[in-house]
Amino acid sequence: MRKIVILTLCFLSVICLLVTGGCHSRNDKTPDEQRTEEKPDPKAWFDKGNVWAEKGDYDQAISAYNKVTEIDPLYTSAYYFRGHVWEEKGKLDKAIKDYSKVLELNPELEKAYHDRGTAWGKKGEYEKAISDFNKALELNPNDGTIYDTRGNAWQMKKEYGKAINDYVKALELNPKLFVPYNNLAWLLATCSDPAYRSGDKAVTLAEKAVELNHDVFTLDTLAAAHAEAGNFDDAVATMEKIIKLLNDRGDTSHLKIYEDHLKSYRNHKPWRIK
Repeated sequence: MRKIVILTLCFLSVICLLVTGGCHSRNDKTPDEQRTEEKPDPKAWFDKGNVWAEKGDYDQAISAYNKVTEIDPLYTSAYYFRGHVWEEKGKLDKAIKDYSKVLELNPELEKAYHDRGTAWGKKGEYEKAISDFNKALELNPNDGTIYDTRGNAWQMKKEYGKAINDYVKALELNPKLFVPYNNLAWLLATCSDPAYRSGDKAVTLAEKAVELNHDVFTLDTLAAAHAEAGNFDDAVATMEKIIKLLNDRGDTSHLKIYEDHLKSYRNHKPWRIK
């Protein structure tokens, strides 16, 4: 499937970070002061890792989180945040290993189940993903985001009825989430099984997604919905708007797929997921 929507986390030198009040020669300190300053500080390294992650410097972030776990092997947040960074780098097995460590230390943390499930889904291991999402929902049954993400896994397994049910449940729990509107609209507009398609419903849902989050992603879904409803002029106009937005931003990395959508709609052909 072409889309499934789902770390915001002054760099000081290592020595100065570990010393209060600036850098001083050890000869200026008493033995007790020296021992206090030399004691490794996992929180300081953790904070540094978050700063590096926020800047997108994932290698530096991982190095900092590694230092945290070396100092304190029970520092759960370091494994959790490092798992996110591994996902950003596409290292899914390492991300799964870190999320599993988190759950070993804290088996009641539903976010770790959810995020490990997401990583399993990216690997195409949808049964394992759904199992983790189920566990997350046992721990937090009122989180619409988990239903939405499990819906993505059902959709990838082509169990479209279950996917729709999960998207609907997500919106019942949180009608302000744009992602389930978008994912449900995309499914109703592009599903390969005609029994699950509904252009008019897809347009209504996609318009709500655009209202909540006006961007290329939701506009693309709106175009697909218009095409399924037979509104090809609207579909073409929306795709042309998307392509202009991308070109104005200088973001052409995913331009081809949008150009393919535009070509399809100009030929009066709705888009279909494989």
